[in-house]
Amino acid sequence: MPGSIISIHVGQCGNQIGAEFWKTMCMEHGIGPDGAPSQPHKAGEDRKELFFNEINLGTRFMPRSVLVDLEPRVINQIKSSEYAQLHNHGNMYVSSCGSGAGNNWACGYNQNGEIIEEIFDILDHEVGNADSLEGFVLSHSIAGGTGSGLGSKILESLKDRYPNTILQSCSVFSDTGDVVVGPYNSLLTLDWLIEHPDIVMVLDNQALYKVAVETMRLQTPSLEHINSMVSRIMSASTAPLRFYSPVYTRMAHIAAYMNPYPPMQLVQTAYAPFIPVDNKYVVNTSAEKVLSRLLDPRSLISSASTIASSRPPAIPNQTQHCMLSALAFLQTDGSRTQSENAIRRHASRVNLSSSMKFPSWSSSGFNIATCNLSPYMEHPTILQKIIQQYDQLRKRDAFIDRFKQEGVEKGSMDNSREKIAKLVNLYEEATTPEFLEIPDDISINNISSFSISRNSSTPATPRRNY
Repeated sequence: MPGSIISIHVGQCGNQIGAEFWKTMCMEHGIGPDGAPSQPHKAGEDRKELFFNEINLGTRFMPRSVLVDLEPRVINQIKSSEYAQLHNHGNMYVSSCGSGAGNNWACGYNQNGEIIEEIFDILDHEVGNADSLEGFVLSHSIAGGTGSGLGSKILESLKDRYPNTILQSCSVFSDTGDVVVGPYNSLLTLDWLIEHPDIVMVLDNQALYKVAVETMRLQTPSLEHINSMVSRIMSASTAPLRFYSPVYTRMAHIAAYMNPYPPMQLVQTAYAPFIPVDNKYVVNTSAEKVLSRLLDPRSLISSASTIASSRPPAIPNQTQHCMLSALAFLQTDGSRTQSENAIRRHASRVNLSSSMKFPSWSSSGFNIATCNLSPYMEHPTILQKIIQQYDQLRKRDAFIDRFKQEGVEKGSMDNSREKIAKLVNLYEEATTPEFLEIPDDISINNISSFSISRNSSTPATPRRNY
């Protein structure tokens, strides 16, 4: 029996995604914008209690969520939206100074201890309301300041305070060109994502826009379209927990399958069929068609290259796409024609070899988990790109003073760069038959420790040993 799951939304991007995510969750569980059931409860059909607190004997449901930002704009929009009554406003944290993190990872990470304690007072209270806490899901962007820096601090603190829970991040890899110091922020955030979460869902903004244009046929995708796409991916990733899948009934089961070889916990996502937000027509599909779409490289929410792609590698000498393990969640209407055995027969007709490549040593392969519909309604490439963008800034020491002022030295940033580069090498080694014979000293944990220096204006931060 799965336990409760608490969602944490950090920064502008994390909270905008969170707002759409809870709209999707309410729609799937028959809950109105005010938290009241919009349809009679169907016993045994769903487990809404995993993500919602039940209030007054089921007359109202409130998300198990905490919203965090250092500036008030997005959270104020949520407070004045149609879904304002859905959320517990006591679970919304906005810094009293309201100045944000200035698009600086170090500023976000180095928020003073009082702010961190105030955030964790809210989180600890929410944990106290949870029945058999299963884990946390944190949404954020890695390129800005609050989502990246403060998000990293929260991930680190969660792992320290709740070491026996599963920690999953939904991390948006934004175009670093949007923020001049984006490559610095992204590289430092990746360091923390390697260290702390059990699963990192990679949501590549560039790939999302490409899917919206090529698959959804949207000429100019709006932010609403992109956030809606992300919310559906997030909700689908938890569907087996909420809608009684016969397998993968806990976050720990999914984490163990998708991350059998830490620290390679970055997970590519694909979703099908994607339907525009304002679509007025019912889309009829089948398990075979859905599986074929999921395995189509164009469905991946990542700009990593794929084995089926005819395009030349984006980066010279780049290793071709290879999956260490793959897990498909299929939601069905529960009828006999969509039984698990029938779906597996459909899967047998899909040509996996033309779409997916697995290393010869991998025993994980491709697996399928099914669950009911709602009763109410490539990593090395993307990491190398961030390293390249970091190197371009670093060779000129561009804007480096912004980080030094917050106690992050160049040597510490270079250590993070080396760690990410080693992870890229590890992913590339995983494509070879000899991967399981690689000696332990290849571990990225052998890189020298990361430390943030402290001066009179910088709060103390712990030394991190890998």
